[in-house]
Amino acid sequence: MATSIGDLLDMVNARAADASRAERGAALARLGRTLSALRVDGLTEAVGSLHEDHVSMLAVACQALRPAARAADSRLAELSGAAGDAVTTLRESLTRQSRWALAVAYADTALTLAKVDQFNPPTHPADQESLRLIHSAAQQIARDAALDPPTGSGSVILDAPIPGQAVAEPIWAEGVLNAVADLVRATRPESEPLTIGQTLAVTLAAEQLAVRAAELVGSTTPVAGARALDAAKAWRAVRVELRPFNDGTRRPQDYMPPVVQVAERVHAMTTIGFHASGLPGRQQAEIAAAAQHLPTLAINLSRTVQQWADGGMLLASDRDLPPREDRADMHLHRYRQGGIVRMTHLVRADGADLAETIAALTDVHTLAVVAAADVSRATARGPVTPPRRLVAVHQAKLADHAHGNTVLAAQHDTYRRLRAVASEPPSPSRGR
Repeated sequence: MATSIGDLLDMVNARAADASRAERGAALARLGRTLSALRVDGLTEAVGSLHEDHVSMLAVACQALRPAARAADSRLAELSGAAGDAVTTLRESLTRQSRWALAVAYADTALTLAKVDQFNPPTHPADQESLRLIHSAAQQIARDAALDPPTGSGSVILDAPIPGQAVAEPIWAEGVLNAVADLVRATRPESEPLTIGQTLAVTLAAEQLAVRAAELVGSTTPVAGARALDAAKAWRAVRVELRPFNDGTRRPQDYMPPVVQVAERVHAMTTIGFHASGLPGRQQAEIAAAAQHLPTLAINLSRTVQQWADGGMLLASDRDLPPREDRADMHLHRYRQGGIVRMTHLVRADGADLAETIAALTDVHTLAVVAAADVSRATARGPVTPPRRLVAVHQAKLADHAHGNTVLAAQHDTYRRLRAVASEPPSPSRGR
């Protein structure tokens, strides 16, 4: 089952040789429409650049095939259309870099489809000319991409989960990966802001998945397994930083929101009574592929926390927050002769109050990238294909020598947060 735009394009490439010429023509037409839409939204900082001109040429050539050269309905066309629909749905969240990455990937797929007819060209001159133009424009885009390659952050969109409905009754064969994909979709910036209760549920599910992934790595490489386990502890540290804050959703609720239902699915499917290395091979591969999405989940939650800060959506007791000069009067009024605490004040949390929570999620992202890279290496030959573009992005980050210091700092801060909560006395006002 396809879970991303990249998966759909891979399926189109795999089916190209076995499809009829008319089916490939219909798929090319749909690719052309998507390329045209990407070009309209902009691919480069400069309007009308050579990159954009080449994409326009390819879009026109793909749609120039005669109607007689296209199959009205085919599985290949449906896959191409589904990839285009996903781009349309994600349009508001696309950046210039992600649009360029998509254009390069679509051009590569168009070239794959056109190459099949290279040694058996169509008989109609118009179709021959269209295929020649597709070859020329797609190859030019490939040269453009070699000189100006899509960025790692832009290429992530190819592995972004396809927007859609959550699977109501998941099964293990494709359950964990789909459930995590649903979780990533539900936490995207354009979705409704999460509540504290929903965020806690997401972090619990992510921690459980990270623990299972660490077990998979640790069964073959204990050092890498210990590193991967740090990512699970980092998710726990996020909940530590969220303890002072509340929005009324920490108490039991009559209604379980969809994001909590999905988080419970992930938690339930990764809660097993034995070591993850004892799972069947396909289930291990599912966990490994799902772990590749945990860095993206951390980024999504960071944006959620920033929304809380910008909107003043959370409350906290001033005694549970670090002292600040602008709240000095509150702290002074709390004390009377003998230093007895008489009162507490509720304040709206702002960016300064939530800065440490955002920092904790940044550390989660750093450690989750390390864990994801270790897991992908440990399960590279599994029966479930991991999101290869995400894997490439994670490997590229680890290749940066400066990233090593960032990882050490993230590990240190995670253990600092966990030690702090273990050593402090219980407080009746602190959120639980």
